Amino acid sequence: MAVKPPPVSSMARDQVPSARNRKPPQGPLPIPIKTWNEADHPRDSDGKFTDGSGGGGQVSPDNMGGKPTQPQHIGGGGQPVKPRTTVVNLLNHDRATVSNEIKELYKSAANHGGEEKLIRYAYTTVAETDRIKSAVGIDTDGYHRAIERRYVRHIFLDHSDIREESKYNQTPITIDDIDLIPEIAANPDSVERGYIVRGNQRLIYSKEVAGFEYTYVEEVRKKYKQLAVITLWKKRKAGGQGGSSD
Repeated sequence: MAVKPPPVSSMARDQVPSARNRKPPQGPLPIPIKTWNEADHPRDSDGKFTDGSGGGGQVSPDNMGGKPTQPQHIGGGGQPVKPRTTVVNLLNHDRATVSNEIKELYKSAANHGGEEKLIRYAYTTVAETDRIKSAVGIDTDGYHRAIERRYVRHIFLDHSDIREESKYNQTPITIDDIDLIPEIAANPDSVERGYIVRGNQRLIYSKEVAGFEYTYVEEVRKKYKQLAVITLWKKRKAGGQGGSSD
């Protein structure tokens, strides 16, 4: 036979939890049960729930009979699908064509809401492959280089404001600096190993151009045999004039 607990009045005052100190109930909360009323949930001729107007739109399961919701593009993981990236292949094009495309990419990145784009612009040469392998021990034979709009936008947002860059003794990045990326990557003064991010090794290049010291970061994407732009910044070389970076 179960023993009934003593009434609260017989318990010591400090044994009765106050509202402030009372712990919330453990486990799932009880789900309130509501009586189903078919009249409150109109259906169309196929038996699908509608908003009552006969339009047959989608109705949120959290608000049956409420305003129809707009269909969403959902990926396999239950998350909204990211905008598709357009790949532009310029691997066999001349430098002038690549330059024009990179500058257009920068203009797009400087504006919110543009189309996502990735430009594949050059294969690694034997000299570049040997330099990287000698410096960091990574074989990039058969790789190509790429520049992606979202990372150019990062450069624009993080490294183009004169007030912010001056805090770090750096100079704002311009469209002409972005156009220098192929030259910095192909003919750097030095290459060293950077961080590993999401399993991808990053490389740090440095190069002096027209009185500026550039630091360029590239990511090794083995799955795609690709060396991709991550970021770029520059500072005036000590004692240098720091004129145009053309």
